[in-house]
Amino acid sequence: MTKYTGRLGGGVVLWLVIAMFAGAASADSIPAEVIYEVTGVQGGLVVHLGCGDGKLTAALRAGGRYLVHGLDTDVACVAKTRELLHCKGLYGPVSADHFDGRHLPYVRDLVNLLVASDLGEVRKTLSLGKLISPGHHYRCHRSKATERFLIWPKRGAEFVDLQGDNHMRHDWLRAPCFTGATPANGLFYVPPSQCFCYPGVKVFGFLAMSAEAADELKVATEANLQRGPAFGQIPNPKSEIPTTGPCIGTTGSEAVRPRRPCPPN
Repeated sequence: MTKYTGRLGGGVVLWLVIAMFAGAASADSIPAEVIYEVTGVQGGLVVHLGCGDGKLTAALRAGGRYLVHGLDTDVACVAKTRELLHCKGLYGPVSADHFDGRHLPYVRDLVNLLVASDLGEVRKTLSLGKLISPGHHYRCHRSKATERFLIWPKRGAEFVDLQGDNHMRHDWLRAPCFTGATPANGLFYVPPSQCFCYPGVKVFGFLAMSAEAADELKVATEANLQRGPAFGQIPNPKSEIPTTGPCIGTTGSEAVRPRRPCPPN
């Protein structure tokens, strides 16, 4: 089973669950309880894309915490699903509708889980091994991506290598809700988080993580401390940072905070 993260339908963030075993590329052969166990989703709106005969759509209503919406491009499948839901007494919290196959009818951040029964031709499969550790829950911010990696927010940050098998994870990074971490400039920026789980091992602070080996930390010098163009141009003196306070300097990929005045330009 392979699990992907994506953005569909006007920015809705989804989990797509695809079966990659027994020669099938369909989620219909996977029990609903297995889907929920693998994804960690414990409630909210669940969308079944390609509801077919409606059996999996009905099974995805695993309790009162779940609302299930089946979608299909075939009106006959929608009718069949609705008939099954009525017979099971599920219609209402579980429903089915026709859609055009291109646009999902949801506003941003509404869908918790999308189960896709048929996503067409499989271009690539990934073997993730033990990248995703059991237990815990997904973080309350979006996954991110670079040209090479998908970055999932489960325990901390799970890096899915799309070009090879160099998958990796960092369990002790905690990015803040909603904004999450940001891959940019060759670094992985992790702002401070309000999360307080595992405080003994969690990495604190505003972090700029690098894949390159870090040099030994050393005191910043004039060569790697510079004043920006806005220095001295702050109109509100109350907002000014005293020049006798600590400055931020960089040595390689690491940030240091020397306790001395900033040097001149």
